[in-house]
Amino acid sequence: MLLLTVAAMVIAGVWAQGDPAAKPCCAPHQMTMTLGDVGMAVMAQGPYPIDTFQEITYDYDAKKLYTAVHQRIAGSVNETVTRVLIDYGAHKQYTIVSDDTCYVEDHAEDMPAPCVPDNATFVGTVRFGGGANTMDTNVWEFGGPNDQRFKMVVTADASCTPVVYSMYGTDVFGMPGVSEQNFFYVNLKTTIADRSMLSLPTGLTCGPMPTDSPMDPSVGRRSLPFPN
Repeated sequence: MLLLTVAAMVIAGVWAQGDPAAKPCCAPHQMTMTLGDVGMAVMAQGPYPIDTFQEITYDYDAKKLYTAVHQRIAGSVNETVTRVLIDYGAHKQYTIVSDDTCYVEDHAEDMPAPCVPDNATFVGTVRFGGGANTMDTNVWEFGGPNDQRFKMVVTADASCTPVVYSMYGTDVFGMPGVSEQNFFYVNLKTTIADRSMLSLPTGLTCGPMPTDSPMDPSVGRRSLPFPN
């Protein structure tokens, strides 16, 4: 409920007037984090609830991103775990499913930078917490491809630490529909203690993704810790 309340606040635009001199900023280039993701997509097949969290290792300088996507199965407490390694330099995405089968496919997109885009519009400042325990954040809004809109919330200090971002529009993982997703950054660290996640396990062989794969089409798109 707390996550949904924060998401509603950000989407609805409940903010105080902020520093008019605020400028787009960038977070550190290496991070590990847990990224919560809740929302809903409505497609031709019907509504599609989104309830996941991801364990992410992100290295913008090495152009690699790893995530373990924990996806709640609708109507149950069970989940599936899919591991994704994207090598942006080699333009490849490796997807490892629960039985350790690995698939490889081309990945043409650029790696999302850990930044508020230069063309973002400053909306205002949100203060989280109360009393002596507060955190000031800046809210930015900008457009994306296929009629998508983003709101991104980062700390107002020089660290530009990401807190929340939300996306909504008429593109659902590259398919027609309507969706809204809200992402929450927790347990964020600006160092990578274990870099092994950024390489495939030794001895693992990856085959091509089957054309009739039942793979959730959102897994690759959901691996992004920053808007792209």
